[in-house]
Amino acid sequence: MISAKWLRNNFPEPSHQWLLPELCIRLSATIENHFSKFFMKKIFSFTFFVFYAFAVLPAQSSFPAPSDDYEISDFENLSLEPYSFWNGSDLSGVFNSGILSFPNFYNESWGSWSGWAYSNMADDSTAGFMNQYSAITGSGFDTIASSGSNYGVAYVPVDFMTTENIPVPIYFSDSIARVIKGFFVTNSTYAALSMEFGDDFTRKFGGESGDDPDFLKLSVFGFSDGNITETIDFYLADFRFEDNTEDYIVKTWQWLELSSLGEVDSLFLNLASSDAGIYGMNTPGYFCIDQIYVLPSENSGIGNQLTEKVSITIFPNPAAEEIRIKTSGNKKSSITIFGLFGKEVLAIPDYEDGENIPVQHFDSGVYVVKIENQEGIYATTFVKK
Repeated sequence: MISAKWLRNNFPEPSHQWLLPELCIRLSATIENHFSKFFMKKIFSFTFFVFYAFAVLPAQSSFPAPSDDYEISDFENLSLEPYSFWNGSDLSGVFNSGILSFPNFYNESWGSWSGWAYSNMADDSTAGFMNQYSAITGSGFDTIASSGSNYGVAYVPVDFMTTENIPVPIYFSDSIARVIKGFFVTNSTYAALSMEFGDDFTRKFGGESGDDPDFLKLSVFGFSDGNITETIDFYLADFRFEDNTEDYIVKTWQWLELSSLGEVDSLFLNLASSDAGIYGMNTPGYFCIDQIYVLPSENSGIGNQLTEKVSITIFPNPAAEEIRIKTSGNKKSSITIFGLFGKEVLAIPDYEDGENIPVQHFDSGVYVVKIENQEGIYATTFVKK
């Protein structure tokens, strides 16, 4: 028996250009809540025509052809037990997949994290915070075809001093700018079900009438030398249509084209929601990505890639006056600290492990620390109180 979850994950919406919308045979599993305003029972429907029973997402340009020459970060180099996740509790502060680095901040005092995690969790039906590491698809992109199951999970934290979201960064591990073709993106189960049904902290998108113009928007900022190249927006949920049948919450892996950002040395990703209060965004600030396609560079310095986690410790963290950095091997390093949106705030070209770094003049918030030494180039984060 073919499950609805399998169909949903492996027969994506026709927004992928390699599935022509006018020729696509759509197999759709429709859940009760999505059509609760029209139907009172679960429906499993097969539609063999160009008119679809519910909203089709806008096309997102062309998916890379399998023969094209790309560097792909697919998270499969990262070791996980089945149905598990990594959230930074080992305090390594960063992980790497392919030529990309994904910073992570883990707070030992609270047992909480922000930035990036990775997962192969497959729970697409359990609502709530305890299921924060699952994609609503129930697996990574195209699991059957690629024999892969891992994917990246982002958590965009709120700065409670300003109630603004703090974007999460992605860096190249060798600091060389490249063109990122794009990646696949979907909602986390936690966010998707919170938007669909509401919970103790968030409202049901559309409201009881279905007419509320709710949305969850992902914004991807391209950066080069600290300057924004361009911004691309993608709606993970959109209930702003006059026709309520066009409202949607993304529940499949969707291709997000990013090549118009040009050559970038980093990405910063942020979320915005219509459901926000005095403490910031109420909608859970999670989303999932997989298979990031990067055009290779002739000067990529592949020998400097770090494909395994590197031991980095910043203490104290959070910090008020100063920090110290310890790296594996106690190497002399070049240290660069970046603030929000990649702005450089401090550079130390010849840093000795364990030296004090004054940060009392920094504004409160999350900072990214880039560390370069004989072992390679990598990044981690700390919080200035």
